[in-house]
Amino acid sequence: SVLFRSFENFAVERGLTWTRDDQSVIILQNYTEGREQFAVTRFDPSGSTIHVQNQAEPIDQLTARNMNYADFYHDIENKMFQLVVNGKSNGTLFVEAFRCLENCPVPQPYVPKEDTLRLWSNASMWPNGVVPQDGDDVVIPPEWRVLLNINTNSLNSLTIQGDLIFDERAEESIIMAKRIWVQGQLIAGSENQRFHGKAKIILTGNRIGQYLILGKNNHVGNKVLAVTGNLTLYGQEVPLVFTRLSQPAEIGTKTITLTDIVEGKWKVGDEIVIAPTQAFPQEYELRTITQIIENVVTLDEALTYYHFGASAPITNQYGVIDMRAEVAHLTRNIEIIGTPEDNWGGRLYTTEIYDPKVDFAYRGMLNIDGISLRNMGQGNSSKAGLAFELITSAGRESHITNAVIRETQGFHASFYEVRGVTIENCIFYHQD
Repeated sequence: SVLFRSFENFAVERGLTWTRDDQSVIILQNYTEGREQFAVTRFDPSGSTIHVQNQAEPIDQLTARNMNYADFYHDIENKMFQLVVNGKSNGTLFVEAFRCLENCPVPQPYVPKEDTLRLWSNASMWPNGVVPQDGDDVVIPPEWRVLLNINTNSLNSLTIQGDLIFDERAEESIIMAKRIWVQGQLIAGSENQRFHGKAKIILTGNRIGQYLILGKNNHVGNKVLAVTGNLTLYGQEVPLVFTRLSQPAEIGTKTITLTDIVEGKWKVGDEIVIAPTQAFPQEYELRTITQIIENVVTLDEALTYYHFGASAPITNQYGVIDMRAEVAHLTRNIEIIGTPEDNWGGRLYTTEIYDPKVDFAYRGMLNIDGISLRNMGQGNSSKAGLAFELITSAGRESHITNAVIRETQGFHASFYEVRGVTIENCIFYHQD
């Protein structure tokens, strides 16, 4: 029997009735995410441990007859692992798949930046004198500072070793790529000088696209914005992230009354979501604001469900319980968006990479405030839309504030062996 524990590894327990003369079985395991090496270990019943070597040629049914139990071949070109199981030996087999071992990429070390600010639109600075085109693999060198004064084409990959800065003077600034790796800095605004334009980072591709490999234990995946440097995104200030209904919102109404005055804080055209208050969690309602007068908001469509509201929370001998429907503000001027193919959204993935050659850990850091992550997360997988993984060194803390994570295809967020991450006043809305 074959026990597939995960994509990372699996074990094989050979049946006891199998004899040496029985025909060999070839187990085929394909993969989409890159694998540099496989390791096969046989644990013999006598207590010995045998590390099996990779075969020199592909295995077929004819050659398998002369092979031993646990012989294997890694077909890198076709992304296929082949393993022979027969009755010539006993013991449990354990198979491990490594994304990388000897050839793991590491970020470029810091170098002083140029004094000048280059323009993305300047063809003369790019290879062959051409602005990056659709499908290109683009690298911003460590010493460059680049202003994104035009939208990128649909890139295959973008590696930011230097600085890439959004231009808020543009009507809308767009980065579009299948994979983005921020080793240096990707910047839109700062804590003291907010970004007031419109910026979008659009992640493209599907579940079988090429994966970004960062380390042997990093579950990065594809369709990803990966950060081992600095991601600094400060959108327009959000004065009020959410409030509550101060009166019940009946079925069919297009007007809701809130506990806070939102005039001057929210705008006509902004999107809001009204949380469910009845037995069914899917009774949330997404609406667009058409008018605001103090704390009274008019919606573009009538409500389909009833939402409880009251002038004050419930107070009894057990304390205070606020059952009034939350009303959350969803519109942000900076967005990270995954395209909708194949129930496979994008990822914002932050991690730490250790380079033994220089004895230094490159720790990714997010400082984001007032942004939206839309159509993130990857369906039928553990790859969350917002992910922090393997960040164990001290310093360089990440802060995520007033953000919206919405229309997620898989998990909204995941945190695995991390420290120094603060998430505050954020909205997680609608998981498909």
